[in-house]
Amino acid sequence: MDTHKLKAEGAGRWLTTRADAVRAEWRALDSDVLAVRVTAAVFFLGGVLSLLALVWLPNSWSDPRYDWRISTLTMVIGAIGPLLPWARWPRRAQIAYALAALLIVAVGGASFGGAITPYIALLPLPFVLVGFTQPPGTSAVLLPFTAVALVIAAHSHWTHEFVGMIVIALPLSVGVGEAIAQMTKRQSDAEGRVGRLLDAVRVLAREDDERHGAQVIASLAVELLDADAAAVLIGNGAHARRYQHRAWFGHPALGDAVPYVVDARELRESVPPGVLRFYQDASASPLLAPHGHRARSALVMSLPGERRPIGVLVVLWGQRRRYLPTGARQAAELLSQEAGRMLSRLHQTAVLTRDAETDPLTQLANRRTYNRALATLQPGDAIVIVDLDHFKSVNDRFGHDEGDRTLRVLAKCLRKVSRQVDCVARYGGEEFALVLADSSEEGARAAMHRLRAAWQSTEPLTTFSAGIAIHEAGTTPHQTLLRADAALYRAKEHGRNRDEFAKQHELVLP
Repeated sequence: MDTHKLKAEGAGRWLTTRADAVRAEWRALDSDVLAVRVTAAVFFLGGVLSLLALVWLPNSWSDPRYDWRISTLTMVIGAIGPLLPWARWPRRAQIAYALAALLIVAVGGASFGGAITPYIALLPLPFVLVGFTQPPGTSAVLLPFTAVALVIAAHSHWTHEFVGMIVIALPLSVGVGEAIAQMTKRQSDAEGRVGRLLDAVRVLAREDDERHGAQVIASLAVELLDADAAAVLIGNGAHARRYQHRAWFGHPALGDAVPYVVDARELRESVPPGVLRFYQDASASPLLAPHGHRARSALVMSLPGERRPIGVLVVLWGQRRRYLPTGARQAAELLSQEAGRMLSRLHQTAVLTRDAETDPLTQLANRRTYNRALATLQPGDAIVIVDLDHFKSVNDRFGHDEGDRTLRVLAKCLRKVSRQVDCVARYGGEEFALVLADSSEEGARAAMHRLRAAWQSTEPLTTFSAGIAIHEAGTTPHQTLLRADAALYRAKEHGRNRDEFAKQHELVLP
């Protein structure tokens, strides 16, 4: 008894495992191949049922001599289907199953001498298969083949009943096939859009450059929404008052339809945060109306930040669109959310990077940033070290707040006289350092002259001294820095409030 029970349990486990394996295999099938296999199963099952009908209802057919042959043909077609390499063939090859169904209708009807009523039930089958596996319009292509099959099946026996059934069944079959094809196409488009959105999310999550990220957003908007052009405007921070044109993708003829600068208040009034505005007529948009009318339809949406929009995305179509489909609208909303997250992340990273590289009091570069600038020093560049004279007495007499203000004023003067290619840093305490790119001694003297004029115009509480060294070939940046520092000490020793240049080929011990 126990042995039989163990055998039964073992057989049950084997069947369960086998069933799970079969289910997993079917789930792993491509949808097109799955449709063909389902059709094959329908053929095989139909053949089996017709054979059973021969046994149970032998008098229901007008000429039973051919029933078993048609049933056998149907079963053979169903059995061969799963063995064929459909995955390696083009999708058009799957029409063979639809033609096989029409073959059964033709052969079965002709065999019964025109009494094809049992086979009319098969008429929707090829159109359903075509609807699931072929693009829209294929059902109309199948219509002539269906007509030929019905002519053969009728075998010159055109009765009112047969004609009535065809008049009803044939248009319904074509309509069902086209309806399924349209639904399948929409589902495929939606799945493709979702797939592209997931790819877009992965791309945006890896982006680390704002300008390139804006370009990616514009290109993704054009692709996902089937648009002609898109532009991205981004603010310069979390509290931006204006959004500037940062990226464009699409047809250049629509380039003048997008403003280069958008006021934050104007954007809030036109497109509130979290709102997506589609304009069937682009000229109806307050943002786009003053900037040309080549765009026929437009979509404007803000890119959400932490507290307020961080940017705005404008999508354009050169041809009029009556509406924005639900799937496209959802794709646009998800894209705007992910784009907002990406830009917010880049802004936060930029803020952290700036904080790590900036002196908090003067907003100049800090010593770490200045050391990186020294590493790129070239012959002819000038190193300048500026130190406030008697700064301790300023703090003692006027207080540390006034001392901090003095440091900020000097920092402002340093920024004013420097160029964009120069590096200006607070080196420590009341000491500042500059790298004047490709300056030479003459250029450094001119810069220091401008600095002293700017400093005197502020009615300062104290003076400053400066040491300057020109970087020479064959020396290290550190050696040039030591020469500038030695020149500063000489300026202090010679009475302060003066500039001292390091001597050429001067050797300074560290």
